[in-house]
Amino acid sequence: MSRVSSQVVRRVFETAANRLDDPQKKAVSDYLAHSGTTADKHYRMKSLESIVMAAGLLKKLQKQKKSSAGPSGQEALGEGTSPQSVESSSHGDHCALPQPSLRQLVIDLERIPEGNNKVKFHKEFKSLLEKHPVTLSGQIPKMRHRRDTSEANQRKLYTHWAEKQLEMRVKHTREQFNRRRPTKERVDTWVKKQGWKCKAANISTEVVENWAPSGSEDRIMDNKQIQTLVKTQDWKGLHITQFEEKGDGIITTRTFKKGEVVCDYHGPVVSGKEGENIHKNTTGKETGYIFFFRNSKGQSLCIDAHSDRCHCHPDKRTFGRLLNHSKKNSNIKPLHCVVDKDGEMKDVILFIATKDLPVGEEVLFDYGVNKKYFNNEGSDLDWL
Repeated sequence: MSRVSSQVVRRVFETAANRLDDPQKKAVSDYLAHSGTTADKHYRMKSLESIVMAAGLLKKLQKQKKSSAGPSGQEALGEGTSPQSVESSSHGDHCALPQPSLRQLVIDLERIPEGNNKVKFHKEFKSLLEKHPVTLSGQIPKMRHRRDTSEANQRKLYTHWAEKQLEMRVKHTREQFNRRRPTKERVDTWVKKQGWKCKAANISTEVVENWAPSGSEDRIMDNKQIQTLVKTQDWKGLHITQFEEKGDGIITTRTFKKGEVVCDYHGPVVSGKEGENIHKNTTGKETGYIFFFRNSKGQSLCIDAHSDRCHCHPDKRTFGRLLNHSKKNSNIKPLHCVVDKDGEMKDVILFIATKDLPVGEEVLFDYGVNKKYFNNEGSDLDWL
């Protein structure tokens, strides 16, 4: 069933009321315009007789509108009703109209004011925000301030303001973990550091349960969490394992969402020419650990990861260099990023999941080479 606004309902009934005489039209118009505000200002519906008469007219018009359309496409007047009877009833005695039940009358009377009350509260809340805007660290407006805005709705203003602040805090928190799914404990810790006077669990539960990667890929390295992981190489959710035919590889130990950062390709960045020299002086087994790319200026560069351990993490085997190749079954893609490190722009290669990765799946990417590369030396490379 489609929803319609109270304004549309008014127009429909006012159009249908054109067939009535002038006193009846005025009664319907006053009834439709009735609200708590107008009643206080103008006392339009003073008489109970006027209320009952107007409700009866609307009920009768409603029945006529529900009648089925005849073959000519015009509205039927309803079973057993002739044009003459409608004409006579519309100009006849008001008391001759069928009277609605008390319950239906109450429903009819409350239906339109309810919509007006929502509009009124919206205006009150907007007025409150002008003096007490919702902020991440702000305090809920005091009772005296809420009562100055609306004596009747001060409690509702309290609840609504608090809900808006919670929404703002959840959104802000989610932005801190926009490319790596956090644990509830991690979010709790982050929220508590903000000094917000609230239950961290309310925010962390919402963030973790409804988490999904967000934000532009161009801004991924703005994320402090990703910067820390690139620096520490403490990527979670991955495990080094042995494959019978291809040796070392990486599998997932948790699920990853499409668009999530899985890990990076770690190693010193050198020029493309230097990378080619390293390639020529390394064995075929080590060749696959050199990652060639071009930066945003079009310069040819290379990440040299042919050594089993890097000088900055001598106690770790980094994940990126152990990722295996697959053109058909790749499930991650490399993304070149730049990060400002102490005033120096550094190049980073991140790996982004191209689909949801379940637990226990091997992480693969397309190296972008074939057996004709490296002056046909690729024909001797087993990983191709």
